[in-house]
Amino acid sequence: MYAFLQNNLKITNFVARSILENMSMSMKIIDNAHDEIMERGKELVECFKNGDIGGAVSMYDTDAELLTSNVPICRGIDALRIYYTMLKKRNELMINKEPYEIHTLSPFLAIERGNCVNNSSVERVPIKSRYFILWIKRDIGWMIMQDCKL
Repeated sequence: MYAFLQNNLKITNFVARSILENMSMSMKIIDNAHDEIMERGKELVECFKNGDIGGAVSMYDTDAELLTSNVPICRGIDALRIYYTMLKKRNELMINKEPYEIHTLSPFLAIERGNCVNNSSVERVPIKSRYFILWIKRDIGWMIMQDCKL
């Protein structure tokens, strides 16, 4: 009986150790995803600040969607390029983005939510709003799959 209990204890310890190692690996994946997405978000804002529409659009997946109020849904790179070029001409591009949550849905999908600030051609002060971005992990890195500004 004693030998049986010892074997069960060894198995239990092995299983517990394996679970902890898997949890640790999962946390590393999540932390890396968050860091990479934060970095990509900073790059996106820099592109907008510099008026680099090509750079900003290159961060979107090929069939990405942009949802924003009072504008038809923009689907695909060409529609995004037209939309952001129009915003650039009107001096209404995003000037700041402050994420308050990044939630990793899987190793390949994550959602980012936060507050953003855009220039305004009508108002004298920038417009503050909320956003969420659905990110997808591709071979070349994290890409924006869906962008929604409220």
